[in-house]
Amino acid sequence: MKRSIRTMFVLLAVVMSFVAVQAVWAEEYTGKITAISDNTITLDGEITIYCVPIEYLADKCDVILDDSGDVLVTVEAVDRAPSPTKEELIAIDICVDDTCIPLRDAVTLKPVRECKKNKNK
Repeated sequence: MKRSIRTMFVLLAVVMSFVAVQAVWAEEYTGKITAISDNTITLDGEITIYCVPIEYLADKCDVILDDSGDVLVTVEAVDRAPSPTKEELIAIDICVDDTCIPLRDAVTLKPVRECKKNKNK
């Protein structure tokens, strides 16, 4: 009896770990910025990414984003939409000109308040 309960708990732990990993799975999106508004950027007129601190990047990190279509960025983002039919991409980090800046903790999704520049992520 003890062995079957232990096996059940191990199986439950494995299943829960898969669910937790799936919840914070990040993907990379690369494109040129075509629109900026309210800490939101649009890449190539198609992909909208939220929670990009435009003023923070400019003031603290010396990274200027503009919507001229000339700035090529790579953004790592997670989908935090309330429903599976809607997509709401939240920025985890952003790379501009081989400089990558973390914006959020990848596990907790809490904002990172230090400007740490990582070359060639």
